[in-house]
Amino acid sequence: METKLDAKKMELVRVKCGFPNGIDVSTCGSKGGLSLGWKGNNLISLRSFSTSRIDVDIQDPKLGESWRLTGFYVVSRNKRNQILRLSNDDGEWISNPDDMLRVVKEHLGKLFTASDVVGDYRVLSLVEQNVSSSMNDDLLKPFTKEDIRIAIKEIAPLKAPGLDGFSTLFFQKYWHIVGDEISKYCLDVLDENGKITPKLDLSKAYDRVEWDFIAGMMSRLRFHQDWIILIMRCVCLVSYAVGMNENMSEVFTPSRGLRQGDPLSPYLFLICAEGLSTLLNEAKVNGKLRGAPIGRNKVVITHLLFVDDCIIFGDASVAGVNIVRNILMEYELASGQ
Repeated sequence: METKLDAKKMELVRVKCGFPNGIDVSTCGSKGGLSLGWKGNNLISLRSFSTSRIDVDIQDPKLGESWRLTGFYVVSRNKRNQILRLSNDDGEWISNPDDMLRVVKEHLGKLFTASDVVGDYRVLSLVEQNVSSSMNDDLLKPFTKEDIRIAIKEIAPLKAPGLDGFSTLFFQKYWHIVGDEISKYCLDVLDENGKITPKLDLSKAYDRVEWDFIAGMMSRLRFHQDWIILIMRCVCLVSYAVGMNENMSEVFTPSRGLRQGDPLSPYLFLICAEGLSTLLNEAKVNGKLRGAPIGRNKVVITHLLFVDDCIIFGDASVAGVNIVRNILMEYELASGQ
């Protein structure tokens, strides 16, 4: 299997997974890395190995036969899928790999940096307080190992790995081996006294959501303060690294945005979108946004929200366009989206 780890780290993982014997080959840059693990000393004999190949003979004592297994990792030399140059903020073209990586890291660093605008936004005062005491009681129940297992299962298996180099598929496949250790770690993180270490088309707005706005929306909805603190720990303590061609940047820490691929992010995104929905509903109540009547009963719809798409129904006039624009600008100012 391709490991994306150095040989020493992969050896620890292999032994942990129950394979005391094996051959581990380190990565080549940010890619590659091979590992072949087995139990018993007499089943496999090594022919040869290199940075991109492991070649062994496997003995089958039951059948009295042997067969050959060769594992390869091929680093693509195709330049068509590589980025050869970038334009920086000054319009200059950069082709040096280190300089290109620096430009991308600086761009993403600015993207994930919170804005300097702060204030008591009107949109928060309009949000209805819909979270009841019984809902908060359910949310504040102690987490269990089963909760951790279900959460791991729901993560897309091939999303970007963490700093350990493993995608979610590894933990899902070998949960029977690593589950107890991972659960203990996660439960310690979720414990109040623990530490955490760490995914309109609104799809790109994930990167720009202001963390203060998320916390403000949850507070206004009447989520319990302990629950808000727990969620914001998960949101805030995250780090990123940029990979370009064969190079990898240093890790940097954002101050806004939600991780796409994180099972928690869609729910937080919907909480933020509730702020936009509230502003649109207020405009409807005040007669500024008339919407579109549908059906026999002429039910008026001002907007539809589905996943990260939003359709707004307004008047096809200068005044109608200005109303929608002002609503979106107010929401952008508060949420960062």
